Amino acid sequence: MEAYCRRRWGSSGWTNSMIRDGKSDGALFENWTFWPNTFQAHRLVLLADKAGKGNEAKEKMFEMTYERGLNVSSLETLCLAGDELELDGVQEYLSSDEGSNEVNERVKQAQSKGIDSVPCFVVGDKYILRGAQPPEAFQRTFERVLKES
Repeated sequence: MEAYCRRRWGSSGWTNSMIRDGKSDGALFENWTFWPNTFQAHRLVLLADKAGKGNEAKEKMFEMTYERGLNVSSLETLCLAGDELELDGVQEYLSSDEGSNEVNERVKQAQSKGIDSVPCFVVGDKYILRGAQPPEAFQRTFERVLKES
């Protein structure tokens, strides 16, 4: 991943604080080896959401990417996630175009609000916190929203 970050952004230094801060919160990023294209993972989350397991699927994608070092752009990994989430028909779903338009529409909606990465937190429909943030950043933002209301 180091080489990829250097090619894409000039260095991987920007990930150092995320990894450091994540440790204190239990997010170890111990096996982060891929920077996946997440389109198919978003489709899986959409499928899981329809089964009432959307939040679990999101957690699973983070776990697989950052803790287990798996590539969530691979069909094999996503089928494994589907099995672990006890979802039916994952391979067939991901082999079709089902859900693609909805994911594309959701991406457009998010981008129109300034959301272009995960994690991303929108507070009070006005403030956006991107990436791993310390608790103090959330507290300052919540206090600002309360002052304005």
